[in-house]
Amino acid sequence: MFNLLKIALCCLLFKSAWALVGVGTYVPFAGSIQTDSSGKRNYTDFLPYICINQIFPITGNHYFQPEFGYVFSKKEEGDHTRSATFILANFSYRFPTDTFLLYGIGTFYHKITSKAASVSINNGSSTATFYRPAGSVTSYNTTLNFGAEQLFYKNYSARFEGFILEILSSERRKFSYTLSANYYF
Repeated sequence: MFNLLKIALCCLLFKSAWALVGVGTYVPFAGSIQTDSSGKRNYTDFLPYICINQIFPITGNHYFQPEFGYVFSKKEEGDHTRSATFILANFSYRFPTDTFLLYGIGTFYHKITSKAASVSINNGSSTATFYRPAGSVTSYNTTLNFGAEQLFYKNYSARFEGFILEILSSERRKFSYTLSANYYF
């Protein structure tokens, strides 16, 4: 992870590019995770994250926007924590209204750490038992990215980014998203 941070920081040395740092919230697998015993789903969540991003001009209004982000650990019931790290290779088109349309691919590393336990969760008219692993488990997902960013003033922006995971599988396809406020320097 330290090597990825060094690579991202080296990108900041390019003079013809803009750099930004952002903070926001990440919602993993929106609508797919059951959040309580009554069956409520996670359409919104507050998992804070930070990102660094570089914007390289390609030609005209087209840009390359690599991004590195870290989603802070969230402790959940039963000594269960989750965090994520992501690397994105986005491209963008800048409209005259200072709006960017984003598209690209990325990789997410989701890490779940817990103590071994069994959890009973409401499964409609009955309950089902699910088992949590002891230790850490990391999953890797390739994503198809899309989004929009609006610049405000000279150095500030708001961004929405969506991520489609398992895009070729109609049964396993998931959607995650971020909302962030960014500062350009």
